Amino acid sequence: MLAGEHREAENFLQNAAAHWRLAERRIEVAEVPLAGAGTAFHLSLASRHGETLTRIRRDKYIGICRGAAAITNAVARRLVQSHNISELNGADVQEDITALESAFGIDCAEALLLKHESSESNATLPSDELRFLHDRWPAVARQTRSEMRPFVDAAYLTAGLHRTD
Repeated sequence: MLAGEHREAENFLQNAAAHWRLAERRIEVAEVPLAGAGTAFHLSLASRHGETLTRIRRDKYIGICRGAAAITNAVARRLVQSHNISELNGADVQEDITALESAFGIDCAEALLLKHESSESNATLPSDELRFLHDRWPAVARQTRSEMRPFVDAAYLTAGLHRTD
């Protein structure tokens, strides 16, 4: 779809970005379960600091929403506006890079690619060192609570759209 029907793909991506923003708003008010480790220490910690632990978990999921929206935005810009990202709005690209790094870490290959493509550098990135999100997805999925798994899976599947190879 992305290669052929540009208008349909643009509508799909705009709809996806809107849904990521909606998910972010829902998470802001949703009941986010505490991680329930089995030790007495963890249970005691959760009982004394429940609000803080819930806020940390909520912020993590909101960050993932923002990162997935950033990937969606990057794919949409690449598809609709230009195949040369250096011609695109630098502020939007920088906002996406920040969201990706916040959600998935500074070694996120998608963020590194955006940085590289938006710079004037002719240097090549060492592709064997890039850690793409879809490569990290299985490990992350195993560590994700079952009620949040569909959400995290969707974010990592979205990342797969960003690969250009």
